[in-house]
Amino acid sequence: MDISANNSKIYILPKQPADFIVQELERPRFLIVSLYELLIWDKFYYPFILITLVTFLFFIVWVADLSILTLSSIMLILVVIIDALSPLITENIYSGQKWDKSKQNKLMNFSMGIITMWNFFQSYYEFLLILRNKSSILFLSFLTIKFIFALWIGNFNNFILLYIKCCFFILLPGIRQNDLINKVLFNFQKMKTA
Repeated sequence: MDISANNSKIYILPKQPADFIVQELERPRFLIVSLYELLIWDKFYYPFILITLVTFLFFIVWVADLSILTLSSIMLILVVIIDALSPLITENIYSGQKWDKSKQNKLMNFSMGIITMWNFFQSYYEFLLILRNKSSILFLSFLTIKFIFALWIGNFNNFILLYIKCCFFILLPGIRQNDLINKVLFNFQKMKTA
């Protein structure tokens, strides 16, 4: 099913998108569940592992000083290798583990996270299309302000900004899962009233 808006197509996932994604992730499901546990901080030291991994990757990129084309090629090669080796990794590391309801729920939660991101980007795209069709001046103003802000941020070191952004996005599922924003706001309110 697709929605046409001004000769543009917005692709919509099937009626049961979570089942569709779970079916697509069937082969590396043990790896996906482990990744999901890491992202939502199942253990207290997982955020430190995530920050260490991101820092290590950014350090390697900084030291190697590769061009964008070389860096993207290396990353795509790694993705292909990981995709090819995931059955072997799954068979060797997770051979003794059984698939239970808890793991199935984690895989469904991971799938729902993908669907949530998909829906967010889809609704943002629809918002831009509607804004462009209804009020081209508001559309132009919105995008101009957004890009001027991006230009202003571009004055800073982009590599450091990308590092901070990656750290934030890699920690975001754990922040949301553990409700840290509300806990910090609650403690801030308690300090303010004391």
